[in-house]
Amino acid sequence: MATTDVSHAQPLGRGEVRPEARRSPTTSRARFDGIRRKCFILPMVPKFILMNTVGVPNLELHEKRRWFERGVLTLLRWLIPPHNDNETAAQHLHETVGKQSEYLEWCSVRPDSLINAEVSPYDVTESPVTGLFSGRPTTRSNVARFMTQLIEDEALWDTWKFKMPVIMNAQPRSSGS
Repeated sequence: MATTDVSHAQPLGRGEVRPEARRSPTTSRARFDGIRRKCFILPMVPKFILMNTVGVPNLELHEKRRWFERGVLTLLRWLIPPHNDNETAAQHLHETVGKQSEYLEWCSVRPDSLINAEVSPYDVTESPVTGLFSGRPTTRSNVARFMTQLIEDEALWDTWKFKMPVIMNAQPRSSGS
């Protein structure tokens, strides 16, 4: 390994470059290849999907809760730090990142009552259709499938970007008559 004697080196002025650090075809090409690889790996506008909870309200829609549910959510906010973190994350996406960000597109997926089960039909809505204590079960595998589809399907992404969809298992269809 070669060493360089810097005992006689003079400090450089602003804008000066050491002769050994000047561009060479090899270093320029290596830098370009690194940048090209990074640009190839990252999409132009990254997608950010936050798995949140149906207990976090959509700030844009001003979702209404009954007084008892509001009281329980207030207790959760103060007593259970992860719930407060969920609310803070949603607030950050709405207020700091916003809907017109040129650097990041986001979606906050809000599953209802999580359970373990296989993939099944599911519904996605803009707001909860049940109360806090009467939620519909949602399989974790359905949440994972929906989040994967958000990444892969541009039309689906365009539907839900900058929004907070609620996902829940589909209700079984009753056979009429």
